[in-house]
Amino acid sequence: MKKLKLYKISQDIHRGYDVYDSAVVCAEDEKEARYTSPGHIFDYTWNEKEERWINLKYPNSRGIHKDWTTPDNVKVRLIGIAEPSIKKGVVVASDNAG
Repeated sequence: MKKLKLYKISQDIHRGYDVYDSAVVCAEDEKEARYTSPGHIFDYTWNEKEERWINLKYPNSRGIHKDWTTPDNVKVRLIGIAEPSIKKGVVVASDNAG
């Protein structure tokens, strides 16, 4: 079993209120971290073909995920190895509440 790692992800493309600026995520590798959205309310995944975030709870929704950026604009930094009790996904996120 692969050891999961902790990554700090951040973006400086979208600014203002109700926007995430960074998060700590638990992932297997840098790519998985880059493709993790910090949105806690809905679980999003990046759709390469459509080049947009897909809401996994409402996959047919055409709403735009405006509080994060595209994976190619995400900065990723390895910060450590996760303890076995930490699950994949967002550990903590920072947003600028409006």
